[in-house]
Amino acid sequence: MHIKPQTLISPLLVALLLGTTVASADPDHEGKQGKFMKFFDTNADGIVTYEEFQGSSKNRFDRIDTDGNGTISPAEFTAYMQSRREERHKNHFENTDTNKDGVVSKDEFLSASQERALRRFSRMDKNDDGLLSADELAAHKMHKPRFGKKIFSRLDANGDGQVTQEESQAAWGKWFKRLDTNGDQVVSSEEIAQARARWQD
Repeated sequence: MHIKPQTLISPLLVALLLGTTVASADPDHEGKQGKFMKFFDTNADGIVTYEEFQGSSKNRFDRIDTDGNGTISPAEFTAYMQSRREERHKNHFENTDTNKDGVVSKDEFLSASQERALRRFSRMDKNDDGLLSADELAAHKMHKPRFGKKIFSRLDANGDGQVTQEESQAAWGKWFKRLDTNGDQVVSSEEIAQARARWQD
């Protein structure tokens, strides 16, 4: 099953708003469904209810809405995204600095780069033949995350230049429904794994 690029917007913007690796913050990192559960599964029962999911979305909205006026402006959204980028860069540096001496040596850099390249190659090589076809490369580029104005415009459903709590909740609600494939109002680790498989097909 192939997913149209526009249907990826909600998962991607959720990843941005979460500041986690649910969908794209660091696509080479392992344990995506585990991180999803860690963030949303507030009572640690192994499933995420709709109430847990929406509660987390409201908390994230409140963090972005720094002036507390009930809407997210483009400036607030940009500032939040910048802070997430800075945090990712900091985490990337710390992960690359394997001996924790405060600097990244050439060997550390090359080792980390090689590991990331191998993970990317493995993910892109859909038929596991050890080669990348033109179609596999094209499919990978299609799923490249979109940032900035395009994501904000998707959140801003009425196009007034502000994202309200209702617009944010609606976007999250649509994503939850796509994840909840059996319609039981909870999302399990299996459903997260299935969603990621569909996304990468």
